[in-house]
Amino acid sequence: MTKLDLRPFGIERDLDIHGTVGATWSGGNRLVFLSGENHRDREMKRLYVLNACKLVDAGVVGCAGTEIPMADLDEQTEEFIKARSEELFAEHRSDEAVIHHLSRTQPWWYGVLQFGSTLKVLRPSLPVRCVEDQALREQMKPISEAYCHWELGGGPHPSPEHPNMGDHPLNLERERAMIDRLLTFWDSTAPTLAAILHTGSAHSQRMTARLQERGINYVYVSIPASPPSF
Repeated sequence: MTKLDLRPFGIERDLDIHGTVGATWSGGNRLVFLSGENHRDREMKRLYVLNACKLVDAGVVGCAGTEIPMADLDEQTEEFIKARSEELFAEHRSDEAVIHHLSRTQPWWYGVLQFGSTLKVLRPSLPVRCVEDQALREQMKPISEAYCHWELGGGPHPSPEHPNMGDHPLNLERERAMIDRLLTFWDSTAPTLAAILHTGSAHSQRMTARLQERGINYVYVSIPASPPSF
């Protein structure tokens, strides 16, 4: 656990969180908590959700944006999600136990273990939304596949002027769009509190610079990858 000092952001308290504080900037206004996952690492997702719950319970965070869509949960009403949350806590008692149950059983209304949908079930009063631009996501898919194909030696580099996929113009546009959509969501829900932006790890590291360019304070929390299971 790491002690997170929020005083540089005008919040007079410390919080114990999982992971390490990779970077911060407090020269602007507002505050975004950035986190980035390996999309296949379930333990990493679990720990990031627990961190988010602590921030919500402390009254620090008022909304959360995520890269991964919440398709199954988005089809349910707020009342339905709240009722399922209450049932789960009545039976399982703790955040950790509810996450374990959801991960193991994957209810039809929930889907698979993802940061946004899990956080919404644990804290149903918190506004949580996918802030990825789905049109840009779809445009990026064949480019991402071409980079993966090249990395495996199966074809030419898809964009030699952009050696790393993260630097591809369309990928950068996706990141700009995620921030834009988070800001719109944030302004409409809890503009006086901090926000969470949870993405893949590569996105979150680049977004520190993007937030600073816009004069938005940030805390970037990093959780190491889980050891492989055999």
